[in-house]
Amino acid sequence: MPCVPQGCAIQREYYLEIRAVGESPADWTLRPISWLQCPYSRPLTNYGFCDSRMRHLPCSHMDFMPSFYQFQSPRNHQLLADPETTFKQWEYRSCPAGGTHPKSGRRIGPLHYTVKHNNREEHIIWGPQITVHVTVVERLEREGFTGFRTQPARVSFLDGGISDQYKEFTVTGWAGVVRPESGMRVLESCSGCLWKNYGPIADFDNVIDWDQWTGEDFFFVWPLTGHRLCTERAAKWLEVSGIRSFCLGQGFESLQREKRSLNFGIPRGPLSSVLPEDLAIKYGKSLGLE
Repeated sequence: MPCVPQGCAIQREYYLEIRAVGESPADWTLRPISWLQCPYSRPLTNYGFCDSRMRHLPCSHMDFMPSFYQFQSPRNHQLLADPETTFKQWEYRSCPAGGTHPKSGRRIGPLHYTVKHNNREEHIIWGPQITVHVTVVERLEREGFTGFRTQPARVSFLDGGISDQYKEFTVTGWAGVVRPESGMRVLESCSGCLWKNYGPIADFDNVIDWDQWTGEDFFFVWPLTGHRLCTERAAKWLEVSGIRSFCLGQGFESLQREKRSLNFGIPRGPLSSVLPEDLAIKYGKSLGLE
């Protein structure tokens, strides 16, 4: 069952999210698509809207900061993918320029997880990547949620049975690079490849630059790729959907509780290690991250 920390009850004040449909501003048609929580003590006086570039109408507040949640693994480790068999699916290469930083890794072939139970209907299985049951994918698509892509995956169970009724679930929504106002900076970098080491964060209220957000329901901010985020619309639906094996944390609460771990840095290779190549080029080329 989903677990939401105490104290993050959803407020009752909302504003309407409107999507602009059309090739140019002159042709835009404003279409209501969802209600979003107003993150302030009073409702917004103007409606926000977005097109594919997330342009926002001016509102009565200086900053646009929608409510968001972290979509994360459950606390029951018996439901997680076996790390030993998962590790064997990856290959690790040294820096082509001879850098002494940690090797970069890339998975070989389609995702294949091994679990320590026999529940063929388990909804979500967590590891470095996420696998979800095909019935969950169908429901997410039927609800019109955005910001993810899927591809075939397999799961091996404790009794030796193998299921192909799972999909690898890749979060593709983009919220840009962590804002410098957060305090995060590049600690180390390699001049011969795209490897960088980031950290730490001092101000968790200034992590995301919402002007960079693509407006999708599932998204992440670079380099916090392991912290998959979702909109309040998605979080509210997940809570009542009956889907099992996940937790929701408001904002970066869980990361903030463990912020000391960031003092050691967050090493990252190219964006293409976590995104499909076309999206890595789209979002990362101008930033030198692809």
